[in-house]
Amino acid sequence: MEKLKGFLKDLIYFPTVSGYEKMSADSIIRLCTDYYGKPFDECRITATGSIILAKKCGKKDAKKLCFDAHLDTIGFAVSEICGDGYLRLAPLGGIDANILPSSEVLILGKQRIRGIVSSIPPHLSSSDKLPAVGELLIDTGFTDEHLREVVSVGNPVMLYPHFTKLLGDRISSVSLDDKICIAAAVEALRKTDDLENTDIYLYFSSGEERGGNGSHHIYEEIAPDALIVLDVNFAKEKGSVDGEYGVLSEGAMMSFSAVTSIKFTRFVLECAKGEKLQLVNEMTYTGTNADVSARVGLGIPTAVVSIPIKYMHSSVETADMNDVISCANILCNVAEEYDKSPVCIPVYFKGGAGDEL
Repeated sequence: MEKLKGFLKDLIYFPTVSGYEKMSADSIIRLCTDYYGKPFDECRITATGSIILAKKCGKKDAKKLCFDAHLDTIGFAVSEICGDGYLRLAPLGGIDANILPSSEVLILGKQRIRGIVSSIPPHLSSSDKLPAVGELLIDTGFTDEHLREVVSVGNPVMLYPHFTKLLGDRISSVSLDDKICIAAAVEALRKTDDLENTDIYLYFSSGEERGGNGSHHIYEEIAPDALIVLDVNFAKEKGSVDGEYGVLSEGAMMSFSAVTSIKFTRFVLECAKGEKLQLVNEMTYTGTNADVSARVGLGIPTAVVSIPIKYMHSSVETADMNDVISCANILCNVAEEYDKSPVCIPVYFKGGAGDEL
Protein backbone atom coordinates (compact mmCIF):
# COMPACT_ATOMS: atom_id res chain seq x y z
CA MET A 1 0.00 0.00 0.00
CA GLU A 2 2.72 2.51 0.95
CA LYS A 3 4.73 1.75 -2.17
CA LEU A 4 1.65 2.32 -4.32
CA LYS A 5 0.94 5.60 -2.50
CA GLY A 6 4.51 6.72 -3.18
CA PHE A 7 4.18 5.85 -6.87
CA LEU A 8 0.92 7.83 -7.11
CA LYS A 9 2.44 10.81 -5.30
CA ASP A 10 5.36 10.87 -7.76
CA LEU A 11 2.94 10.68 -10.70
CA ILE A 12 1.00 13.66 -9.40
CA TYR A 13 4.09 15.82 -9.04
CA PHE A 14 4.87 15.46 -12.77
CA PRO A 15 2.76 18.16 -14.51
CA THR A 16 0.54 17.02 -17.39
CA VAL A 17 -1.78 19.98 -17.96
CA SER A 18 -4.13 19.17 -20.83
CA GLY A 19 -2.39 20.02 -24.09
CA TYR A 20 1.05 19.96 -22.46
CA GLU A 21 1.34 16.25 -21.65
CA LYS A 22 4.61 15.78 -23.53
CA MET A 23 6.58 17.93 -21.10
CA SER A 24 6.53 15.09 -18.55
CA ALA A 25 6.00 12.04 -20.77
CA ASP A 26 9.60 10.75 -20.63
CA SER A 27 9.73 11.15 -16.85
CA ILE A 28 6.44 9.32 -16.40
CA ILE A 29 7.63 6.44 -18.57
CA ARG A 30 10.75 6.10 -16.41
CA LEU A 31 8.66 6.23 -13.26
CA CYS A 32 6.23 3.57 -14.53
CA THR A 33 9.12 1.35 -15.65
CA ASP A 34 10.76 1.59 -12.23
CA TYR A 35 7.51 0.69 -10.47
CA TYR A 36 6.74 -2.12 -12.95
CA GLY A 37 10.17 -3.54 -12.20
CA LYS A 38 11.37 -4.37 -15.71
CA PRO A 39 11.38 -2.89 -19.23
CA PHE A 40 8.11 -2.83 -21.16
CA ASP A 41 7.93 -4.78 -24.42
CA GLU A 42 6.72 -1.63 -26.18
CA CYS A 43 7.14 1.93 -25.02
CA ARG A 44 6.40 5.07 -27.03
CA ILE A 45 4.89 8.55 -27.04
CA THR A 46 2.35 9.39 -29.74
CA ALA A 47 2.21 12.58 -31.80
CA THR A 48 -0.62 13.89 -29.59
CA GLY A 49 1.24 13.23 -26.33
CA SER A 50 -0.33 9.93 -25.27
CA ILE A 51 1.90 7.24 -23.73
CA ILE A 52 1.75 3.59 -24.85
CA LEU A 53 3.25 0.81 -22.73
CA ALA A 54 2.81 -2.91 -23.47
CA LYS A 55 3.41 -6.33 -21.96
CA LYS A 56 3.39 -8.87 -24.80
CA CYS A 57 3.02 -12.63 -24.74
CA GLY A 58 5.29 -13.23 -27.75
CA LYS A 59 2.61 -14.99 -29.78
CA LYS A 60 2.07 -13.82 -33.34
CA ASP A 61 -1.32 -12.14 -33.89
CA ALA A 62 -2.15 -12.33 -30.18
CA LYS A 63 -5.31 -10.60 -28.99
CA LYS A 64 -4.80 -7.07 -27.67
CA LEU A 65 -6.44 -5.99 -24.42
CA CYS A 66 -6.04 -2.31 -23.62
CA PHE A 67 -6.46 -0.29 -20.41
CA ASP A 68 -6.96 3.44 -21.08
CA ALA A 69 -6.42 6.02 -18.31
CA HIS A 70 -6.12 9.63 -19.37
CA LEU A 71 -2.80 11.35 -18.71
CA ASP A 72 -3.91 14.96 -18.81
CA THR A 73 -5.20 17.02 -15.91
CA ILE A 74 -7.15 20.23 -15.62
CA GLY A 75 -5.06 23.40 -15.53
CA PHE A 76 -4.48 26.72 -17.20
CA ALA A 77 -2.31 28.58 -19.69
CA VAL A 78 -0.92 32.07 -19.19
CA SER A 79 -3.03 34.39 -21.34
CA GLU A 80 -1.64 37.78 -20.31
CA ILE A 81 1.20 39.37 -18.34
CA CYS A 82 -0.64 42.23 -16.69
CA GLY A 83 2.03 44.25 -14.90
CA ASP A 84 2.84 44.68 -11.21
CA GLY A 85 3.75 40.97 -11.04
CA TYR A 86 0.29 39.74 -12.04
CA LEU A 87 -0.75 37.17 -14.65
CA ARG A 88 -4.07 36.29 -16.20
CA LEU A 89 -4.94 32.66 -17.04
CA ALA A 90 -7.14 30.79 -19.50
CA PRO A 91 -8.73 27.55 -18.22
CA LEU A 92 -7.86 24.17 -19.77
CA GLY A 93 -10.61 21.75 -18.79
CA GLY A 94 -13.64 22.17 -16.56
CA ILE A 95 -12.65 24.38 -13.63
CA ASP A 96 -15.04 25.91 -11.13
CA ALA A 97 -14.13 29.56 -10.47
CA ASN A 98 -15.58 29.19 -6.95
CA ILE A 99 -12.59 27.11 -5.79
CA LEU A 100 -9.86 29.39 -7.13
CA PRO A 101 -9.62 32.61 -5.07
CA SER A 102 -6.73 32.31 -2.58
CA SER A 103 -5.59 29.03 -4.19
CA GLU A 104 -1.95 28.32 -5.01
CA VAL A 105 -0.79 27.57 -8.55
CA LEU A 106 2.50 26.48 -10.09
CA ILE A 107 3.55 28.36 -13.21
CA LEU A 108 5.67 26.22 -15.55
CA GLY A 109 7.81 28.76 -17.38
CA LYS A 110 11.58 28.86 -17.81
CA GLN A 111 11.60 28.23 -14.09
CA ARG A 112 8.80 26.97 -11.89
CA ILE A 113 7.30 29.69 -9.73
CA ARG A 114 4.44 29.70 -7.28
CA GLY A 115 1.55 32.10 -7.56
CA ILE A 116 -1.56 32.95 -5.58
CA VAL A 117 -4.97 33.50 -7.14
CA SER A 118 -5.85 36.97 -5.89
CA SER A 119 -8.98 37.56 -3.86
CA ILE A 120 -10.72 40.63 -2.49
CA PRO A 121 -11.48 40.60 1.24
CA PRO A 122 -15.26 40.34 1.67
CA HIS A 123 -15.52 43.59 3.63
CA LEU A 124 -13.90 45.43 0.69
CA SER A 125 -15.88 43.75 -2.07
CA SER A 126 -18.62 45.75 -3.76
CA SER A 127 -20.24 42.72 -5.44
CA ASP A 128 -21.25 39.18 -4.55
CA LYS A 129 -20.62 38.09 -8.13
CA LEU A 130 -17.55 35.90 -8.60
CA PRO A 131 -15.31 36.75 -11.58
CA ALA A 132 -14.91 34.18 -14.35
CA VAL A 133 -11.70 32.13 -14.39
CA GLY A 134 -10.24 34.30 -17.14
CA GLU A 135 -10.83 37.44 -15.10
CA LEU A 136 -8.96 36.30 -11.99
CA LEU A 137 -5.40 37.55 -11.47
CA ILE A 138 -2.39 35.55 -10.28
CA ASP A 139 -0.05 37.35 -7.90
CA THR A 140 3.53 36.12 -8.35
CA GLY A 141 5.27 38.72 -6.15
CA PHE A 142 7.88 39.15 -8.90
CA THR A 143 8.97 42.40 -10.51
CA ASP A 144 7.71 42.86 -14.05
CA GLU A 145 11.24 42.65 -15.41
CA HIS A 146 11.98 39.32 -13.76
CA LEU A 147 8.50 37.93 -14.46
CA ARG A 148 8.85 38.57 -18.20
CA GLU A 149 12.24 36.81 -18.16
CA VAL A 150 10.84 33.55 -16.78
CA VAL A 151 7.19 33.48 -17.94
CA SER A 152 5.65 33.78 -21.41
CA VAL A 153 2.10 33.83 -22.71
CA GLY A 154 1.13 30.21 -23.38
CA ASN A 155 3.09 28.66 -20.50
CA PRO A 156 1.08 25.96 -18.70
CA VAL A 157 -0.06 26.42 -15.10
CA MET A 158 -1.24 23.72 -12.68
CA LEU A 159 -2.94 23.80 -9.31
CA TYR A 160 -0.10 23.57 -6.81
CA PRO A 161 0.53 19.89 -5.99
CA HIS A 162 -0.18 18.86 -2.41
CA PHE A 163 -0.40 15.17 -1.53
CA THR A 164 -1.89 14.54 1.91
CA LYS A 165 -2.31 11.23 3.70
CA LEU A 166 -5.59 11.23 5.61
CA LEU A 167 -6.97 8.86 8.22
CA GLY A 168 -6.62 5.18 7.33
CA ASP A 169 -5.85 4.67 3.64
CA ARG A 170 -7.49 7.83 2.33
CA ILE A 171 -5.56 10.49 0.47
CA SER A 172 -6.22 14.01 -0.75
CA SER A 173 -4.44 15.63 -3.67
CA VAL A 174 -4.65 17.61 -6.85
CA SER A 175 -4.81 15.59 -10.11
CA LEU A 176 -6.16 12.29 -8.79
CA ASP A 177 -8.27 12.68 -11.94
CA ASP A 178 -6.85 10.63 -13.61
CA LYS A 179 -3.41 9.82 -12.19
CA ILE A 180 -5.05 7.48 -9.68
CA CYS A 181 -6.23 5.27 -12.57
CA ILE A 182 -2.77 5.29 -14.15
CA ALA A 183 -1.46 3.97 -10.82
CA ALA A 184 -4.14 1.25 -10.81
CA ALA A 185 -3.29 0.20 -14.39
CA VAL A 186 0.45 -0.12 -13.73
CA GLU A 187 -0.25 -1.95 -10.47
CA ALA A 188 -2.49 -4.39 -12.37
CA LEU A 189 0.20 -5.05 -14.97
CA ARG A 190 2.78 -5.59 -12.21
CA LYS A 191 0.52 -8.23 -10.62
CA THR A 192 -0.39 -10.01 -13.86
CA ASP A 193 1.38 -13.29 -14.59
CA ASP A 194 3.01 -13.83 -17.98
CA LEU A 195 0.22 -14.56 -20.46
CA GLU A 196 0.22 -17.07 -23.31
CA ASN A 197 -2.35 -15.58 -25.67
CA THR A 198 -2.86 -11.91 -24.82
CA ASP A 199 -0.89 -8.69 -25.24
CA ILE A 200 -1.73 -6.09 -22.60
CA TYR A 201 -1.49 -2.42 -23.57
CA LEU A 202 -1.59 0.59 -21.28
CA TYR A 203 -2.76 3.71 -23.10
CA PHE A 204 -2.30 6.90 -21.09
CA SER A 205 -4.28 9.17 -23.34
CA SER A 206 -3.90 12.89 -23.91
CA GLY A 207 -6.55 15.57 -24.10
CA GLU A 208 -9.43 13.90 -22.25
CA GLU A 209 -10.24 17.08 -20.35
CA ARG A 210 -10.63 18.96 -23.63
CA GLY A 211 -12.80 16.58 -25.67
CA GLY A 212 -10.97 13.25 -25.67
CA ASN A 213 -8.27 14.07 -28.21
CA GLY A 214 -6.18 10.97 -27.49
CA SER A 215 -9.15 8.59 -27.54
CA HIS A 216 -9.83 9.48 -31.18
CA HIS A 217 -6.52 7.84 -32.15
CA ILE A 218 -6.50 4.65 -30.08
CA TYR A 219 -7.55 2.46 -33.03
CA GLU A 220 -4.79 3.76 -35.30
CA GLU A 221 -2.20 3.52 -32.53
CA ILE A 222 -3.08 0.08 -31.07
CA ALA A 223 -6.21 -1.41 -32.71
CA PRO A 224 -7.20 -3.20 -29.49
CA ASP A 225 -9.60 -6.13 -29.56
CA ALA A 226 -11.15 -4.93 -26.30
CA LEU A 227 -10.79 -1.87 -24.12
CA ILE A 228 -11.35 -0.97 -20.47
CA VAL A 229 -11.57 2.78 -19.98
CA LEU A 230 -10.43 3.81 -16.50
CA ASP A 231 -11.50 7.10 -15.00
CA VAL A 232 -12.63 8.62 -11.75
CA ASN A 233 -16.31 8.85 -10.84
CA PHE A 234 -18.32 10.74 -8.26
CA ALA A 235 -18.20 9.58 -4.66
CA LYS A 236 -21.01 10.36 -2.25
CA GLU A 237 -20.90 13.92 -0.97
CA LYS A 238 -23.40 16.29 0.58
CA GLY A 239 -26.07 16.87 -2.04
CA SER A 240 -25.32 13.77 -4.12
CA VAL A 241 -28.26 12.28 -5.99
CA ASP A 242 -29.06 8.64 -5.18
CA GLY A 243 -27.85 6.26 -7.86
CA GLU A 244 -25.32 8.70 -9.30
CA TYR A 245 -22.37 8.05 -7.05
CA GLY A 246 -20.17 5.43 -5.43
CA VAL A 247 -18.98 5.23 -1.85
CA LEU A 248 -15.34 5.54 -0.80
CA SER A 249 -13.76 2.24 0.33
CA GLU A 250 -16.59 0.18 -1.21
CA GLY A 251 -14.55 -0.78 -4.27
CA ALA A 252 -14.21 0.26 -7.90
CA MET A 253 -17.26 1.21 -9.96
CA MET A 254 -18.65 -0.43 -13.12
CA SER A 255 -20.71 1.56 -15.62
CA PHE A 256 -23.70 0.26 -17.56
CA SER A 257 -24.28 2.48 -20.57
CA ALA A 258 -25.55 2.52 -24.14
CA VAL A 259 -22.02 3.31 -25.33
CA THR A 260 -20.37 0.26 -23.75
CA SER A 261 -20.42 -3.43 -24.69
CA ILE A 262 -22.86 -5.35 -22.49
CA LYS A 263 -21.08 -8.64 -23.20
CA PHE A 264 -17.68 -7.34 -22.28
CA THR A 265 -19.06 -5.48 -19.25
CA ARG A 266 -20.64 -8.70 -17.96
CA PHE A 267 -17.34 -10.51 -18.47
CA VAL A 268 -15.52 -7.88 -16.41
CA LEU A 269 -18.17 -8.32 -13.71
CA GLU A 270 -17.51 -12.07 -13.67
CA CYS A 271 -13.78 -11.41 -13.33
CA ALA A 272 -14.36 -9.22 -10.27
CA LYS A 273 -14.81 -12.42 -8.24
CA GLY A 274 -14.36 -11.58 -4.55
CA GLU A 275 -13.51 -7.91 -5.12
CA LYS A 276 -15.91 -5.18 -4.11
CA LEU A 277 -17.54 -3.58 -7.14
CA GLN A 278 -20.18 -0.85 -7.26
CA LEU A 279 -22.57 -0.52 -10.19
CA VAL A 280 -23.69 2.76 -11.73
CA ASN A 281 -26.11 3.51 -14.58
CA GLU A 282 -24.85 6.05 -17.13
CA MET A 283 -27.35 5.35 -19.84
CA THR A 284 -26.68 7.90 -22.58
CA TYR A 285 -22.98 8.58 -22.06
CA THR A 286 -20.28 7.94 -19.48
CA GLY A 287 -18.39 11.23 -19.53
CA THR A 288 -15.19 9.27 -20.23
CA ASN A 289 -13.05 8.37 -23.24
CA ALA A 290 -15.41 5.43 -23.83
CA ASP A 291 -17.91 7.81 -25.43
CA VAL A 292 -15.40 8.24 -28.27
CA SER A 293 -13.21 5.13 -28.33
CA ALA A 294 -16.07 2.61 -28.45
CA ARG A 295 -16.95 4.00 -31.89
CA VAL A 296 -13.57 4.55 -33.56
CA GLY A 297 -12.19 2.29 -36.27
CA LEU A 298 -14.54 -0.67 -36.71
CA GLY A 299 -15.77 -0.25 -33.12
CA ILE A 300 -14.01 -1.51 -29.99
CA PRO A 301 -15.82 -3.63 -27.35
CA THR A 302 -15.50 -1.33 -24.36
CA ALA A 303 -16.18 -1.41 -20.62
CA VAL A 304 -15.77 1.39 -18.08
CA VAL A 305 -14.27 0.82 -14.63
CA SER A 306 -13.85 3.83 -12.37
CA ILE A 307 -12.53 4.83 -8.97
CA PRO A 308 -14.75 7.01 -6.75
CA ILE A 309 -13.36 10.35 -5.59
CA LYS A 310 -14.76 13.35 -3.75
CA TYR A 311 -14.34 17.00 -4.75
CA MET A 312 -13.53 16.32 -8.42
CA HIS A 313 -11.61 19.01 -10.33
CA SER A 314 -10.34 20.70 -7.19
CA SER A 315 -7.01 20.81 -5.36
CA VAL A 316 -8.33 18.46 -2.64
CA GLU A 317 -9.66 15.49 -4.61
CA THR A 318 -10.10 12.69 -2.07
CA ALA A 319 -9.98 8.93 -2.56
CA ASP A 320 -9.43 5.66 -0.72
CA MET A 321 -6.40 3.58 -1.73
CA ASN A 322 -8.34 0.36 -1.12
CA ASP A 323 -10.48 1.26 -4.13
CA VAL A 324 -7.31 1.60 -6.22
CA ILE A 325 -6.20 -1.88 -5.19
CA SER A 326 -9.70 -3.24 -5.88
CA CYS A 327 -9.55 -1.76 -9.39
CA ALA A 328 -6.05 -3.16 -10.01
CA ASN A 329 -7.09 -6.65 -8.87
CA ILE A 330 -10.10 -6.64 -11.20
CA LEU A 331 -7.94 -5.57 -14.15
CA CYS A 332 -5.43 -8.30 -13.32
CA ASN A 333 -8.21 -10.91 -13.30
CA VAL A 334 -9.57 -9.66 -16.63
CA ALA A 335 -6.11 -9.85 -18.20
CA GLU A 336 -5.52 -13.40 -17.02
CA GLU A 337 -8.98 -14.61 -18.12
CA TYR A 338 -9.28 -12.52 -21.28
CA ASP A 339 -8.67 -15.34 -23.80
CA LYS A 340 -11.86 -16.97 -22.46
CA SER A 341 -13.95 -13.82 -22.84
CA PRO A 342 -16.94 -13.66 -25.23
CA VAL A 343 -15.23 -10.99 -27.33
CA CYS A 344 -12.52 -13.57 -28.14
CA ILE A 345 -15.00 -16.31 -29.07
CA PRO A 346 -16.87 -15.81 -32.39
CA VAL A 347 -20.68 -15.78 -32.18
CA TYR A 348 -22.49 -16.29 -35.48
CA PHE A 349 -25.86 -14.68 -36.11
CA LYS A 350 -28.54 -17.25 -36.87
CA GLY A 351 -31.25 -14.76 -37.70
CA GLY A 352 -33.62 -15.60 -34.85
CA ALA A 353 -35.43 -12.79 -33.08
CA GLY A 354 -33.63 -11.82 -29.90
CA ASP A 355 -30.38 -13.60 -30.73
CA GLU A 356 -27.60 -11.86 -28.87
CA LEU A 357 -24.67 -10.90 -31.07
